[in-house]
Amino acid sequence: MAKDAFVDEKPGYLRGYELLPGDQVVVAWPELCSGPGWSNTIVWVIIQGSRGGLRREALQPEEQTDEMRMMFEVCGAAAKHYTGVVSRHLIRRRSERDHPEKDV
Repeated sequence: MAKDAFVDEKPGYLRGYELLPGDQVVVAWPELCSGPGWSNTIVWVIIQGSRGGLRREALQPEEQTDEMRMMFEVCGAAAKHYTGVVSRHLIRRRSERDHPEKDV
């Protein structure tokens, strides 16, 4: 995805799960966010607007359906694992490009 892929659309809020006319959900994934003394269960949503730009939205726990909450743990674990697999692949590919003489 291009570095500036999110410039065309301004971030906003999914007002009661409603999309703007012409919007399309591209992908959604759950993430457990936490820090010292706090935690939150967010569902991230990437939306493509009618002009083609992308924006990122976050569904807070009170905005999530029972079905989203039921699937949160397994989908979150799968998304985290898949992100790691893709990251390792891209790091390896960059390393091979930068050091073609080495076996990585």
